[in-house]
Amino acid sequence: MFKKVFALVLIFITVGFFLSCDTSSDDTDDKPKVNNNSSNNTNNSNDNNNVNNNDNDNYEPSAKIIVISDIHVFDPDLYTADNLEFQMYLVKDRKLIEESEAILDSVVDSIIAQNPDIVLIPGDLTKDGELASHELVASYLDELENAGIKVYVVPGNHDINNPESYSYTNGSKELSDTVSPTEFKSIYNNFGYGEAVATDSNSLSYVVEPIPGLVIIGMDSCI
Repeated sequence: MFKKVFALVLIFITVGFFLSCDTSSDDTDDKPKVNNNSSNNTNNSNDNNNVNNNDNDNYEPSAKIIVISDIHVFDPDLYTADNLEFQMYLVKDRKLIEESEAILDSVVDSIIAQNPDIVLIPGDLTKDGELASHELVASYLDELENAGIKVYVVPGNHDINNPESYSYTNGSKELSDTVSPTEFKSIYNNFGYGEAVATDSNSLSYVVEPIPGLVIIGMDSCI
């Protein structure tokens, strides 16, 4: 997943997994060593310069990263539990739609407790791209940002201009407002797009560098 060229490059794309990782290395053999031999006092200045140069040559960015995916959050205001259409939908869908907000709430608390540097969410943030669901997800991601954790998202195939975006209230099934690519970028401006150092004009892909030397490429594969 990682390739060191002039920077550590991390690419995330719409996938389905949960991962916690630390990009730091425990290998001490590559670290610069200081010559503490007292007989070489006259060369201390040169040694220090060599150590500083080695520090630059061997620098590797370090970050604790958590990845969550396919959270499929559905705003509870978009359904009533006794709605027959909604119950029929639940029968054929294996996702935990009714529990989705509670699960996200628990995950956010768990992530804050683990105190990572970065959280990546590669798509399918909502059940089917409902505007209200996106706004709900963004409110939870704000909690992570407020805790000092950087969050970066890309859309999944459920998230934008989804014709299956429905609400299940008032005893019926009705089309619900969904979001366009422009609206997606606006809702998640604080979670990647507002920080991007480069973007793709034909998709919602972008590049960020959250810490010096760590380049994250968010790839929108739903174009």
